[in-house]
Amino acid sequence: LRQRISQASIKEIGYFLRDIAWADKELAREIASEQSNILRQRISQASIKEIGDFLESIAWVDKKLAKEIVRLHSDTLKQKDFSQASIKEIGYFLGDIAWADKELAREIARANRNTLKQKDLSQADIREIGYFLECIAEVDKELAEEIVRLHSDTLKQKDFSQASIREIGLFLGYIAWADKELAEEIVRLHSDT
Repeated sequence: LRQRISQASIKEIGYFLRDIAWADKELAREIASEQSNILRQRISQASIKEIGDFLESIAWVDKKLAKEIVRLHSDTLKQKDFSQASIKEIGYFLGDIAWADKELAREIARANRNTLKQKDLSQADIREIGYFLECIAEVDKELAEEIVRLHSDTLKQKDFSQASIREIGLFLGYIAWADKELAEEIVRLHSDT
């Protein structure tokens, strides 16, 4: 078993621990603890998308185990580079860490403040932007406000034609949470859409 875990990807390890936790959470914790070095290595080599998927998989059935893993590997998680990641990947990464440890997610967002503010929102659809803003606001409302203000022109020009009413509502809701006046302006601009 140890040899198989040592050769597995972070995604496979996540599914494996999740499935074991369904049957025996204590056993899943023991395996995660025993394999701490392998997990640290896999997390350090993994993309933020792979880490987000891994944590989501584990937290889904055992939030305590996800919290233990996140705390144990907090230094590695803090060093992850956001520059090449999409806003969707960043949103999932921060959201999944926040689910396990909100304070750590806040520290990571603050450490990557400049990169997050400079992310290009022009190519993203409103679903991705809405989720990105939600995850940022959940861990650092002030940073979400800065991002919304900085990208207000781009947010005003977003196309609603392919989005569902629910997606539009979420998009506007998260903008309103950060900047109510901007959300009102976007509603006025798209009132005929």
